[in-house]
Amino acid sequence: MLRAAIYDMDGLLLDSEPYWVQAELEVLGGVGVPLTEQLARETTGMRLDEAVAHWYRRFPWTGQSQGDVLARLTRAAHHLILAHAEAKPGVTESLHLFTRLGIRRALASSSPLSLIRAVVEKLRLQGHFELTVSAESEMHGKPHPAVYLTCAERLGLRPPECVALEDSVNGLTSAKAAGMHVIAVPEAAHRTDVRFRAADVVVNSLLEVDQPLLERLR
Repeated sequence: MLRAAIYDMDGLLLDSEPYWVQAELEVLGGVGVPLTEQLARETTGMRLDEAVAHWYRRFPWTGQSQGDVLARLTRAAHHLILAHAEAKPGVTESLHLFTRLGIRRALASSSPLSLIRAVVEKLRLQGHFELTVSAESEMHGKPHPAVYLTCAERLGLRPPECVALEDSVNGLTSAKAAGMHVIAVPEAAHRTDVRFRAADVVVNSLLEVDQPLLERLR
């Protein structure tokens, strides 16, 4: 029986992924990483420090430390997201559905807790999530399952009692490795990625999440 729905944030609650990519192209491109929008998708859903380390291993740069690049990238992305990103379709509708069904709601994101709190306030979602968990406090971020395992533990639930709602392959991998059900909501451009077949259900938007769909996961 499902007892909790655990939401990802970036790309699921709001259309922040294009702004993460924009910031990455500007900042990482500025230190010589030949990043493209296609390449940037490799790190979608990952914790930002691990994404920076990933690109440094592939395209080592000089002149700035990884920490300096991380700080610049964090500032740039946060500014763009809070200034421009909008809520994705179906966010409030799905939250109200889970509330009506007595299913608890939590949020588990790779983003820093400061950004999570700012986004929740921006989208006026205060009070909708019983718990918010950031992977910044974990040894490893997504696709490692740590943030989802921590979320389930803090809810006092077993992972199979939870359904994760995710838009990225890294997030899907994280939730599945934790032993949770997964509803994947990929961007239209990524929907044909065969890796999303690992999800229990793939939908076009959160507007498609309804009671019959959830009953298929029980």
